[in-house]
Amino acid sequence: MVSILQIFSISFFFWMIMSFLRFVFDTLGAFRISSSTRTRLGFFMASIGGVGISICLFLLLLFEFGLEHIFYDGNGIEREAALAALFIWLMCVAVGGYVAARLYTHELPVLASSVAVGSIAACITLAVLVLGSQAFEGELPLLFIGASVGTVLATLFGVYIAYALNTRERVRYEAQRTRAEGARIQPHEVAVVIAAHNEELTIGATIQSLLALTTPEHIYIGSDGSTDKTVEVVHSFECHADDIQPNRGKAGALSYVLDHNDILSKYKAVFFLDADITVDKTFYRYTLPYFDDPRVAAASGYFEAVWPAHFIPRWELLITAYRIRLWRVLQFFVRYGQTWRRMNMSPIVPGGASIYRTSALRNITIHVPGLVIEDFNMTFELHHKKLGRIVFEPRARVYDQEPYSVRDFVKQIKRWYLGYFQTMRHHGVWPSFFCLSTYFFTAELLISSVLFVLIPVLLLELMLGNRDVLVLDFYVWGYSVTLLSIFIAAVVIDFVITIGVALVERKPLLLLYGIGFFPLRYVESAVFLAMLPLAFVGRSDGRWESPKRKSFETKIS
Repeated sequence: MVSILQIFSISFFFWMIMSFLRFVFDTLGAFRISSSTRTRLGFFMASIGGVGISICLFLLLLFEFGLEHIFYDGNGIEREAALAALFIWLMCVAVGGYVAARLYTHELPVLASSVAVGSIAACITLAVLVLGSQAFEGELPLLFIGASVGTVLATLFGVYIAYALNTRERVRYEAQRTRAEGARIQPHEVAVVIAAHNEELTIGATIQSLLALTTPEHIYIGSDGSTDKTVEVVHSFECHADDIQPNRGKAGALSYVLDHNDILSKYKAVFFLDADITVDKTFYRYTLPYFDDPRVAAASGYFEAVWPAHFIPRWELLITAYRIRLWRVLQFFVRYGQTWRRMNMSPIVPGGASIYRTSALRNITIHVPGLVIEDFNMTFELHHKKLGRIVFEPRARVYDQEPYSVRDFVKQIKRWYLGYFQTMRHHGVWPSFFCLSTYFFTAELLISSVLFVLIPVLLLELMLGNRDVLVLDFYVWGYSVTLLSIFIAAVVIDFVITIGVALVERKPLLLLYGIGFFPLRYVESAVFLAMLPLAFVGRSDGRWESPKRKSFETKIS
């Protein structure tokens, strides 16, 4: 849904900040508990971080207490101010040494020396830049010498405190890891459950990728009203196949497979997977350890659209290019922050590839009459019934096919958005930060969609009315809405995002495909608005029709 979100969304910026904070905290944790961080790069980063924190914190406190004005008045040193500044400096370098030693847990004496020398050099450089030649006059050189000795001692003190905490945490972490690994969910304790409808072109590749994770006896596939050779393909791999007739819909097929094979009593976890998705061979390695924490109820990985090798843009891959940008922005700037353990506010555990703990699944109603899709409802039930945390692991990759026509694209997003609003209607509102976050985000999406759909009307008014700004002096955050502002908000900023994703993904063709993203965003905004009233006036039977598929050689790492 981020594809229809404008750049000025409060929620979007909030989750960007949360994603950044999660990255920082997770990185700090990884440095502390991993033995593989003994690298020159890690040492260099920790040293620079310690020095940077020392200097920045010192300057902040110096200005906060007003000492920058009285530390040196041109006639000599004011001793009281100098002593106060020296105390602040020693405290700051102790903090810098502590942070550096928490980031890099090896070679601590060398690290302390590096942070101390770097801090001294940076401090003297700042003094020379501010005071010029006066920095070497009077009592200042003696002050620098004394401060240098104190800096070394303060840094060693900070590093020692960090060393004590590191040792304590490492002992506790090793004990927890030993206990957790003994109780860790193993691959043979996970059932793979797939609902498929006429997927003979893709189900073989999906099963083939799964065989790098598990064996055929743990793969269960429900062929939901298929009229092609889906069942025959599944049997050729010796996997469990349930030929479900007539078509029950995805949620109904999943429920049937779980009940018919008594999966919830046989396994500790269930891996729900779409029939057109291939899985990276490291998926279990990155997701299953999260279930060592009994509070984790579900985990999902990073969705990556299948990108066939080509050098000339193809119409059938426009939606794929569009989704590559969407998944990159949505997953790293929104979902990554929403699934931080301090937040746990993700409104969706993607049904295309997600692992649920069976103890949580027993309390979730997968097939709810009247809902067109199941994954939004399952996620809302996790939150509503307080069944546990949701995890998103970017290193666990899955590869999915996107629609190859605008018609299939529209049919797909109709199901998604109708299912989203139906789920909100079904669950209503309950007191929780999840509801506050989700409903506020939805309100922003509705407002931005209305504005986006009205863009042609606004443009016509400005051009045909021969106006510089909109009628009634319509303003947004103090800025008048002009042709230029509409162009910047709807086109320029959008294309800047496309440029960034093209660089990160190393797919320069996205720049050419990006020209066609605006019409897709317009269609998606219109569909999003249209599905809201439908969610309250009609019911769905959940039956589905798979979009057209193609068989590709997917590169799996």
